[in-house]
Amino acid sequence: MAIDEYFESYSRKGYKFSDEILTRYALSLSTKPFVILSGISGTGKTKIAQLFEPQLPNIVPQQQNQAVHGDGEIILKVQNGLMKGDRGNFQYNQLDHIFEQAEIEDLNARIEEIRENRPESDENISQPVVMTIELADGQSAEIGVYLQRARNPLVRIRAKSARGAAQEFDSSEFFQNNFEVGDILKLRRVGVHRFRVDSINDEQVVAANDENEAVRLSEINNKCFISVKSNWTDSSELFGYYNPITEKYTMTKLLKFILVAEENPEIPFFVILDEMNLSKVEHYFSDFLSCMESRTVNDDGSVKQEGIHLYSGNHFVSTDDDEYDEIRSSLELPLNLYVTGTVNVDDTTYMFSPKVLDRANVIEFNEVYLGGMPNGGNFKLTSFPDFTTFTKASVDQFDGLGDEAKRIIVGLLDVLKKSNLHFGYRTISEVSHFISNSKVNIADNEDIELQALDVQILQKVLPKLYGNFAKLNEPLKEIIYFLSGSDGGIENFNMNQIEALDLDALTFSRSLEKLIKMYKTLSTQGFASFIE
Repeated sequence: MAIDEYFESYSRKGYKFSDEILTRYALSLSTKPFVILSGISGTGKTKIAQLFEPQLPNIVPQQQNQAVHGDGEIILKVQNGLMKGDRGNFQYNQLDHIFEQAEIEDLNARIEEIRENRPESDENISQPVVMTIELADGQSAEIGVYLQRARNPLVRIRAKSARGAAQEFDSSEFFQNNFEVGDILKLRRVGVHRFRVDSINDEQVVAANDENEAVRLSEINNKCFISVKSNWTDSSELFGYYNPITEKYTMTKLLKFILVAEENPEIPFFVILDEMNLSKVEHYFSDFLSCMESRTVNDDGSVKQEGIHLYSGNHFVSTDDDEYDEIRSSLELPLNLYVTGTVNVDDTTYMFSPKVLDRANVIEFNEVYLGGMPNGGNFKLTSFPDFTTFTKASVDQFDGLGDEAKRIIVGLLDVLKKSNLHFGYRTISEVSHFISNSKVNIADNEDIELQALDVQILQKVLPKLYGNFAKLNEPLKEIIYFLSGSDGGIENFNMNQIEALDLDALTFSRSLEKLIKMYKTLSTQGFASFIE
C-alpha cells in the first residue's frame, strides 16, 4: 500500500479520519506495539484498527514460482520453532518430493473428504510420518511430517515427537548446532523419507523460497479481533489454561494467533481488543505488559525477553486443538505482534491505572466531521513506518533531540515533579523514540520535532493526570503556563488569561487544548481526567 493509498483507503470505505490522526496511529503503533484508542462511542475507533493495512513491499509477487530446482530437491526454511523443538513448514508445491505416490493418493482422498464434510476445519489431514534429514558429515535427525488444514493445505514439520508417539525423536539440538534462524536449506531426496542437505542459502534456492513464501504470506490473516467481556478476572481468556480433568491445555483464539505470528516473523500481526476496559485491564493483561516491558536488545542485535508462563511441569503438553496439538510451557511474545485496545468510559467500564497508561500511547477520538474534513496540517506521513523490524526505545535517544525539545521535556518534568506526578525513564525513552520516528517518516526539521513532542505530551504524559481539585489545580495551571510560554508570573495566571490564549499561534496547541478542557472541567466539577 502506497502512502497516499493509506490515507485514502479509510475515506473510500466510508470513514472520516484526519490525516494527522492516521499518522499518529501508525507512528504510535510502530514506536511501541500497544496503543489505546479512547473517546466517545461511535467515532470509529475500532475501524481505524480493523482497516489498518501497513505497507509491506514485495510481499505479493506477480505469480507464484512453482519451479523446484531439480528432481527430488526440496526447500526448507529454518524457523525459530524448529530450534525450540516445535514446528516448521515445507512448501506445499513440493509434496511430490516429500511423500510416496501411494501416500499422496491417500492424502488427496482425505483432503476431499474433509473439504466436503468439514470445510472450515483446521484438523490434521494425516498423522506425522517420521523422516530423516542428514548432513554430508554423517549427522542426522528425525522430523515428523504431516498435512494440515484441508481448505488451504500446509505441510507441517515437527522437530519433536508428540508425547507417547510410537517413534520418539527430538531434533531441536540438530537445528541449533548446525543452522541459524532464517537459513534456507536445499534438501535432496536420497531414499524413502530420507533427505540430505545439499546447500545452505544458495542464491537460486533463496530466490525460489522468497517467491513461494510471498504468496503464502499474502494469504495469512494477520488480524485478530477479540471482544473483551466484563467477567474477565485473569489471563486465561487470552492465553488459555491447563485443564486437569482432560489433562490438556485449553487453547484460545489469541494464543493460536500468537503462534501463527511466531511462525511468520516476516509480516506484522495485529490484535484488536475491543471494549478493553469492560474488565480491569490489570487483571487479564498484566502478563502481556510484563513480557513486553522485559525486552532488552543484546549487543548482537538479538532481543531477550521474559516469557509468559502458561503452565507448570512438562516442556510440552497436549492441547484441545487439532492445529496446535501440543504447546510448550512458556511463550515469548513475537516481536511482530501489535496490540490496539479500544475503550469507552461510562458506568459499565473501569478506569485505567497509571501503570497501564504509562505503557501505551493513548489516542483520543472525539471529533465528528459532517461538513468535510478539517484543513490538514503538515504532520502527515511521507513514508510508511517499518512494521517488520523491531526497534527498542532508549533513553539515549533523548540526546539526539534538539535543544528546544530537550528544554520542554526537562521543564515539564520539573513542573510535574513538584506534585509527584512526574514521569520516568520509560516515558522519556518512548517520547524520544516517537520523535525520532516522526523525523524519519515525516520530515527532519525542528517544526516536525516539536509537533511530535506536542503529540507525545498529549498521548503519553497527560493521560496519567486525573484527580480532584486539590490534586490537579496547581499542576494543570502550571503546565498550561509553561507550554503556552506565558509571562507575568504564575501567581497572576488565571482563567481569564487561559481562555484568552490563541492556540493557533502556539507550538503545543494540541496539548494545550486538552489541558484547558481538563482545567475547566476541574474548576466546575471538582474532578478531571484525560479519558472521559
